[in-house]
Amino acid sequence: MAALFGVAVSTISKWMKDFQKFSDAIKKGKEEADICVASALFKRATGFVKDDCEKVFNNKGSVVRAKTREYFPPETAAAIFWLKNRQPGKWREKQTQVLENPDGTPLSGGRLGVVFSDMDSDKKE
Repeated sequence: MAALFGVAVSTISKWMKDFQKFSDAIKKGKEEADICVASALFKRATGFVKDDCEKVFNNKGSVVRAKTREYFPPETAAAIFWLKNRQPGKWREKQTQVLENPDGTPLSGGRLGVVFSDMDSDKKE
């Protein structure tokens, strides 16, 4: 944005503080862009059909144009991204570390310090 106006980023920040209408316009633009991107991501995640596509063929030396309808199947990566962000409690990748003694019992607070201390000394050697 600053490059568009030919000013420093700090100037844009100052304008946003000093001019409420400017700040509101920037926020509205960001919201509209987010809606547009969310809509596009949703379409990629669920699949969609695009009408009014055109295919060009060569028929015995003549160019033939045909209106077509193109199907874009769902993309797994887009679906995963959507779900991880919309329902993080259900879909985020959690890594839970459980530290146990050799006999399988959980490490107690005092023993944890010894384990991490041992790990640090291994790195120094």
